[in-house]
Amino acid sequence: MSGKYWLVAAAAAVWLGQASTASATSFTGSLASPGGIDAQGGWASDVTLSWTVNDTSNPGFWTYDYLISETASPSSKFVDLLLVEVSNDFTMGDYHGLVGPAPTLGTFSSGSGPQFGGSGGVPSPFFALNWVPDVAAADLHVQFYSSRVPVWGDFYASDSGARAHDLGFGNPDTDPSDAAANGSLDNNILRPDTGTIVPPVDPGNAVPEPTSMLLLGTGLVALVRRRVRK
Repeated sequence: MSGKYWLVAAAAAVWLGQASTASATSFTGSLASPGGIDAQGGWASDVTLSWTVNDTSNPGFWTYDYLISETASPSSKFVDLLLVEVSNDFTMGDYHGLVGPAPTLGTFSSGSGPQFGGSGGVPSPFFALNWVPDVAAADLHVQFYSSRVPVWGDFYASDSGARAHDLGFGNPDTDPSDAAANGSLDNNILRPDTGTIVPPVDPGNAVPEPTSMLLLGTGLVALVRRRVRK
């Protein structure tokens, strides 16, 4: 077999190996007060937010999972609402699946109501999903999936007199443009972006499945064999 045909076969083998070993993506992180959360009114050292974002739970989409917990006074400092930032063109059509109460969507600021202002209130206006439980409790767990890819952003939570938001939430607010990763970046959280996932939502840009690539590799090997026989 000539060198060029061996090269074709080797390239096909490498391509097949890369496709078959392609791995899924999952990110986890958390923030707590004090340290990563600016919390006031009884939550100064007693509230945490953790998140998991992955593209495995619902293939073709990103699944977002958030848990906020108040640890010191579970009998009095209940979580009444949780807001997670989304991009300005996010709609409820981008929101699928449900763990937790049904959210509303809008722009929230310190003037949006008594739970948003005062010490530790919303630092600057932001567009967000807003979950309000029917019955407040010490924990609030929400989950959904979306084609929107994860980027860095902000959250806000309240219990009437208590307030909490990530320390990365400023006025004016600027979020890191770095790629999504485990942990937190500059005390921000992962949240849905304007951009949408490409594979496999867009079939024209999807990575070929291993079976399809195996057929392609088999065809390349057969081609090489025919060339050698000639």
